[in-house]
Amino acid sequence: MRERMVAALRRRRVVVLALVDSLAWLASMATFAMLGEGSTDWRFPVGDPLLLGLLAAFVHTAFGRVIRLHHGRTQLGSFAEARLLAAATLATGLTVSIATVLQPWVLQFLPTQAAAPTTAPAATFMTLVTAATARACWREGHARHHHDKRVARPSASTARTPPLEAGRAMLAGQVAPGLHVPTPRAALSDLRDVEVTDLLGRRQVDTDLASVAGYLAGRRVLVTGAGGSIGSELCRQIHRFAPAELIMLDRDESALHAVQLSIHGRALLDSPEVVLADIRDSQHIRELFAQRRPEVVFHAAALKHLPMLEQYPDEAVKTNVWGSLAVLDAARSCGTERFVNISTDKAAKPCSVLGYSKRLAEGLTSAIATESQGTYLSVRFGNVLGSRGSVLTAFQAQIAAGGPVTVTHPDVTRYFMTVHEAVELVIQAAAIGRDGEALVLDMGRPVRIADVARYLIATSGRKVEVVYTGLRAGEKLHEDLFDDGEPDHRPRHPLVSHLNVRPVAPALVHEIDLSDGRHGVIEAMRSLCLRMTDVAIPEPRNAAAAESSVEAVTYPRGVQVGADASPHLGGRPA
Repeated sequence: MRERMVAALRRRRVVVLALVDSLAWLASMATFAMLGEGSTDWRFPVGDPLLLGLLAAFVHTAFGRVIRLHHGRTQLGSFAEARLLAAATLATGLTVSIATVLQPWVLQFLPTQAAAPTTAPAATFMTLVTAATARACWREGHARHHHDKRVARPSASTARTPPLEAGRAMLAGQVAPGLHVPTPRAALSDLRDVEVTDLLGRRQVDTDLASVAGYLAGRRVLVTGAGGSIGSELCRQIHRFAPAELIMLDRDESALHAVQLSIHGRALLDSPEVVLADIRDSQHIRELFAQRRPEVVFHAAALKHLPMLEQYPDEAVKTNVWGSLAVLDAARSCGTERFVNISTDKAAKPCSVLGYSKRLAEGLTSAIATESQGTYLSVRFGNVLGSRGSVLTAFQAQIAAGGPVTVTHPDVTRYFMTVHEAVELVIQAAAIGRDGEALVLDMGRPVRIADVARYLIATSGRKVEVVYTGLRAGEKLHEDLFDDGEPDHRPRHPLVSHLNVRPVAPALVHEIDLSDGRHGVIEAMRSLCLRMTDVAIPEPRNAAAAESSVEAVTYPRGVQVGADASPHLGGRPA
């Protein structure tokens, strides 16, 4: 019951907050009108404070809509929201005072006993205190609700037992509740199967979305790439916040069927919420945006498989660069208020076609931000656990088939996120990010891929061979989150870094000539990326260099390769 009430309040945040403020005005006007600024006369007519309160409530709601006080512009109960609340309340009090003094048509509806000019200032102060207190109580109640959920549902704390140190418990296929959970003792019955989130090397980030996602309620929201792993989860999360319209766009009709089914429990594909379109078709995208006029856009459509794009860089240009520009242009033309471009950690110090194309998409987003009235920004994150084509699903399939499990290099590491974390970051970014920025989540320590493979083999109970194949063209041994010299600046959230992205002119990306062949296209993208940074971008790795890299590997002590290798972590016996 409590869960349903909390969810209902979240979905109707705009209405609830506006109603709270309106009731505060009504109560304040009535209180000070009856007190008569210290008078003991309690015979004040009921109609006067009611009329003044309704007038104040209307004006306050109007001011709130203009500055988006109730729509999630700022975090609930934060100092930033307090400033907006104070501005709207003071403006309302001043407006009501001026109206009652200077406008005879207002006073003619009030009995002669009314003391509006002296009541309004005092009522303004009381309203401000009441509304602020209500928000503080809401925020505290929400925090306690989440705390109760965390205590009632113990889970392994990967911050306390990261995968490289979890040792025997992980290899046994089970983990105990985290030490931070206030339970009397951890019994054998508390052990549970290893989940993919145990491979993060840190505790999952839990964002208080209800306090920042109010900007989605009652708005027209469009998601490109809605059928993908990130796009579909975005749609499911956005749907919880009751947008006026959720427009799910993808070129894959089967993917649209799946996401609509996951949201509504049925998928007839006959409603305007599903749009079959390709972002490469700029004319169609422009017409769609002009017709549907989305107010918030999440751009998740992209080609993302690094080795494939190394073979076909022209496809990366058509989708990740030109397609992104088509969506950005359409959003600017129809006056989209918030635009979030989904990027990747491979855009930092790019050395692959995927990295080049996503870095250029960030630059285009920054360029459009300078020409638009809305907020246009990018979000970077690492590999998403469990997404289609991720290393995790590949390893699981290889283990199920009896092996071998293929790893590029014994020391290769990657940053990991869950789909839930990635989507929460994206939604929060639209609320706290600024024009032209790229936001990067603190993803903890990078995880060694070889250890992930050995975890999964160990928990499967099978003897499966691990084979090292060598880094492929465009792959890094270790991913970067920032360019050299880029500051790790976190002004709004302790786990979110804000980076300034140098814009790239749209005309420049149109100069990429696909007829120049594979190497010419790659060099053109690399040259454009060089213009966006003061740091030298490395030459792209060719396939021959990638193949030869495995031959020069000196395997760490204790790392065994073969079907008879005992599965242990980081080269250390369990």
